[in-house]
Amino acid sequence: ATKKTLSVISCSTGLWETWCLGVFVAKLIKLTFHSGLKNYNFKFKRCSSLGAVFIVCFFLQSALAAGTPSKLNEDSTSQIDVRTFSEAQITKYRNSRDFQYISNKLEALTWWGRLKQWMLQKIVDLIQFGTETNVGRTILILLAIAIIIYVAYRMIGADKTGLWAKKNAGQALPDLTDENIHLIDFDELIKDAVSKNNYRLAIRLWYLKTLRNLSGKDFISWKPGKTNYEYVAELAQTQYEASFKNLTRNFEYSWYGETEVTTGEYAALKEQFTRFNQQLR
Repeated sequence: ATKKTLSVISCSTGLWETWCLGVFVAKLIKLTFHSGLKNYNFKFKRCSSLGAVFIVCFFLQSALAAGTPSKLNEDSTSQIDVRTFSEAQITKYRNSRDFQYISNKLEALTWWGRLKQWMLQKIVDLIQFGTETNVGRTILILLAIAIIIYVAYRMIGADKTGLWAKKNAGQALPDLTDENIHLIDFDELIKDAVSKNNYRLAIRLWYLKTLRNLSGKDFISWKPGKTNYEYVAELAQTQYEASFKNLTRNFEYSWYGETEVTTGEYAALKEQFTRFNQQLR
């Protein structure tokens, strides 16, 4: 009866642990990626509490599992056929050169070989530590959760004004919609970005201004959600295709590649944008 009770408790703890893990990851991802959250401290405490409950349930289930070893029934019906081997034959084959697969001449390892061997051994030790001990398993689980959150963060492309970024990350872009793209004063925004040495933002504003001018002259059809290369495709077979494609490449390299833009680089790109927009007139 005691074993059955412990088994039920262990199973219930496992289900509760799985539920807490799912809710914990969901809450943490929501908290990480959702900018402008209110009551941040309260929500983070709730998320931390779920994480603590998950860890407690994990150790409780491990302790219950360790305290209730299963007993195997002795097999008394199977026939055991004990086979014997000739020691002389084994010795003969052992001493035969045809079966000497391991060379006694060990090559001296270089410093690079020793370093790789050391790193490989550390990885093996870490894996063994993570699979053989409760603490190691907990560390591996938390590490896996962190990796999942990071990968999701990079794939979603969340704004870096979230959980781990500095609050003052530069001027936010205006909300661009079909109704207001032609009403935005890009020149003023570019001037403000340059005064703060935020050349990456200035280049993006130049690119958006160029899209507005192309849309205003009916060279492209501007819509939210369209990719930059959809606009490049709309300029195919026109005199502006090559120049705009080059501007798009430079913009994406500086903005999405998070490359720091120097004053000289910005001046050169500004000249390209200015010349391109003047050609549209």
